Amino acid sequence: AAPARNPGSGVVGVVAIDVRGLDVLNSLNQAQVASGGQSLLVDADGLVVVARDSRVVGRTLDELGLTTLSEGIAASTLGTLTGVNLDGRGVQVAAFNEVYDGITAVVLQPESVFLGPIDRLGTLTWLLFGLVGLLAVTAAVLIARRLSRPVGILTAAAVQMEANQPVDDEALA
Repeated sequence: AAPARNPGSGVVGVVAIDVRGLDVLNSLNQAQVASGGQSLLVDADGLVVVARDSRVVGRTLDELGLTTLSEGIAASTLGTLTGVNLDGRGVQVAAFNEVYDGITAVVLQPESVFLGPIDRLGTLTWLLFGLVGLLAVTAAVLIARRLSRPVGILTAAAVQMEANQPVDDEALA
């Protein structure tokens, strides 16, 4: 159960839904929501039944400007949507899952927070690829020089012999 409020007023009643308290706790209170994010429970009609931000309780997803989320929930009971605009909170990534028949848990995270670790991982991966590539080229050049040095010495000695010049015995050794 959760307090029911009219926007801008005090508690007018209690909303009770047929969901175990553990489901609500896991869906809302345990969800790690970044600053600017939101978590909520939505009924089959798209009405926000419980939310961390009490200002959205009692409003539909469509009223909140979350029509794409409402359509996503109607299409599937489990999913993730990107580019969801939440008024006053910017572009969000929405993850949702039906926790009980007709009741869907939704977690909204700012897109920058949600995609930030993925972007950093991509940047780190490219930097590591570049570093490994540079090390591989450096190692290849050093190995090639080391392997080709005796061939160069033999070639120089052969040129000197052909020109009837003295050969550097120390270099050949």
